[in-house]
Amino acid sequence: MIGAPLPQFWDLSPDGQWIALGWGDRIRLLSLAGRPPRDISVDGWGWLQCVAWAANGKAVFATAHAPKDPPLLRISLDGEVTLLHKGLFNTENPVPSPDGRYLAFGKTRWRATSGWWRICGDADPVCTAIPRRVVGT
Repeated sequence: MIGAPLPQFWDLSPDGQWIALGWGDRIRLLSLAGRPPRDISVDGWGWLQCVAWAANGKAVFATAHAPKDPPLLRISLDGEVTLLHKGLFNTENPVPSPDGRYLAFGKTRWRATSGWWRICGDADPVCTAIPRRVVGT
């Protein structure tokens, strides 16, 4: 990664074979097993803030800073982006459950000193926009 900007966030894949690094609207997947790196562009969603691997390792979740309606995204390893959630508050730190059935993420107000967590899963009426097939397997 000589000449590339320093990553602003990263996460290790569930199988320990890949690191997802990110900056701006880009995610780079680096193999720890000697495979070639892969770049994923996430154009049009704002400045990415964090990334977390899906439990099955087939996608990553990411949040982005946006002036209006900050998004929570699911990004397949082929670059297909699915909007899972957007709202008035910043969305941060998505954390999938080990079985892939739930996705927890933080919500904070700009310049606020407190926030809260939402856990989306099968029966959460507030999170009906996040289909189980997108969060889980």
